[in-house]
Amino acid sequence: MNLHKAFLSKSYKEQRGTTLLELMLVVLLLGVLLSVTVPISFRFYNTQRQTEVVHTVQNTVRMAQLKAQYDIHDSAVGVKLLPSQIVLFQGNSYALRTASLDEVIQFDPPLSLSGDDEVVFARISGIPIAAVALSFAQQSSTSTVVVSALGLVDKQN
Repeated sequence: MNLHKAFLSKSYKEQRGTTLLELMLVVLLLGVLLSVTVPISFRFYNTQRQTEVVHTVQNTVRMAQLKAQYDIHDSAVGVKLLPSQIVLFQGNSYALRTASLDEVIQFDPPLSLSGDDEVVFARISGIPIAAVALSFAQQSSTSTVVVSALGLVDKQN
C-alpha cells in the first residue's frame, strides 16, 4: 500500500506542467478549426444578407401593389431599384413621381443592378404596367425578383 502511494506521488511530482509539444498541438488544432469555420461563417453571413435583400425587394414590390389597389393617393404606385436604395414611389414612373411621398429603404453594401430596375402598378387593379424581372447582385450572389403580367411576385435563382 505504501509503495502504491509512493509511486503516485512520485509521478505527480514529475509532471509539473504542459510540454511544448502539447502546447503546439493545441495551437495547431485551434488553427485548423478556425481555418475551417471562418470561411463557412462568412459564406453563411453573405447568404443571409442576400436572402434579406431579396425579401425586402419582394415585400416592397408587394406593398406597392397593395397601395395601388387601395388607391391611397389617386395614382399608380411603383418601385425603383437604385444601387444603394429601393424607392417606393407614387406616380406613373420614377421620373414623374411625387417625390414628397417617396418611401426609401437603404442598402449596405450597394447592389449591382442588371436588367429592369422599375415596376409600376396601375391604380385599383394592381396589375403591373409591364412584366419585369428585377435583377440585382450583392457580393457575387445574383437574385431576380419577377413580377408577372398578372401581378404575381416571385423570386428566381
